Amino acid sequence: MKDPFAFQSAGRRNYFEGWYFKNVAPDGQAYSFIPGVSYDREGAGHAFVQVIRGADGQTAYSRYALSEFDASSTSFHARVGANSFGRDGLIVDLPDAFGGIRGSLRYGANRRIERSLLRPGIMGWYRHVPFMECYHEVGSVAHDVYGSLEIDGSTVDFGAAPVAGQPGRATPSDGSRVGRGYLEKDWGTSMPTSWVWIQGNGFPDASVSVMISVARIPWLGRSFTGFLGFVATRDRVFQFGTYSRARIDELSTDGTAVTVVVKAGATTVRIQGERTHTGLLAAPVGGAMDRRIAESLDASLRLIVTDRDAVVVDTAGGAAGIELVGDIDSLR
Repeated sequence: MKDPFAFQSAGRRNYFEGWYFKNVAPDGQAYSFIPGVSYDREGAGHAFVQVIRGADGQTAYSRYALSEFDASSTSFHARVGANSFGRDGLIVDLPDAFGGIRGSLRYGANRRIERSLLRPGIMGWYRHVPFMECYHEVGSVAHDVYGSLEIDGSTVDFGAAPVAGQPGRATPSDGSRVGRGYLEKDWGTSMPTSWVWIQGNGFPDASVSVMISVARIPWLGRSFTGFLGFVATRDRVFQFGTYSRARIDELSTDGTAVTVVVKAGATTVRIQGERTHTGLLAAPVGGAMDRRIAESLDASLRLIVTDRDAVVVDTAGGAAGIELVGDIDSLR
C-alpha cells in the first residue's frame, strides 16, 4: 500500500494537500507548522506554510510559487521554499512569520497506527472510497522532539537529542527533557462544512495521546455525521470510528468547552476540552485556501477511558488542539 503520508498528487484543479506538524516544547510552548499545496477550480495554484502559536493564537501564512514546492510520491518528504518537512523532523526559514522563524527540529521514532488492507489508516475502509471530499491520516500519534527554533530573536528550546552511548529519556513517561510532537494530514477538494477536532498528547504520561474528529460527510448527494479517532496508551493504540461501528454517545459544546463521548463495544472514551486563545487558519474550499477557521493550540483536556467499567486512563493535560467549525448542531 502507498504511504498515505507521501504526496498523493491527486489533481491539478480543485485540489489541496497539507500536512500538520505539532510541536510542544518542555515548557509548554506550542507551534504547529502546516506545509501544503493548493489548486483552485481553474487550476491556479500555490504552495504555502502556515504557522500557529499556542500561547496567543497568532498565525502566519507564507505563500510560495508552485516552482518552490516539491514532494515525494513514494515516501514522506516535502520542500516549500527553504523549508523542508519529513517524518524525521523539519527545517524552517520563515522571515515573515512572527518577526522571523528559523531553526530545525529532529523527531524521535514516530509511533504509528496499525494498517491493513481493510483498515489502511485512521479512516478505515473509507480510505478506499474514491469520491470522498476530504481524506485524513495520522502520521504519528506521538514522538519526541529535539532541537530549537529562533523566533523574533528568542530561542524556543525543545531539548537535546540523546547522545550515542548515553541514556536519553529515562522512561516513556518522563516528559521533562524533550518536546513532544504529533503528525497528521488532509487532502482532497474541501474540508467538511462542519467539524469538531480535538488532539492532545500533553499529558503527564508521555505515552498517552488522543485524537478525535467528528464531521459532516457528503455522501451520494446526501450527508451523514462520521467520526474517527484513537487513544494511545503505553501498551496499545486503540482506533475507533464510523467504520468500526462505534458511536457518539454525547457531543456538546458552548463554543469554548466541548465534550465528546464515544462508545466502542465495552470501551467508553470521554474527552472534555476547553479552549482559550484561538487563531485563524486558512482552509480549502474547492481546493482554494479561501476559508478561515479558528483553532486553539493551548487548550486543556481531560481524558477518561473505561473498559467494562474499569478505568483504564484518567488524566488531564494541556497544549491541546481544538477546532469547532461550522454548525456543530448538525453533527448531533
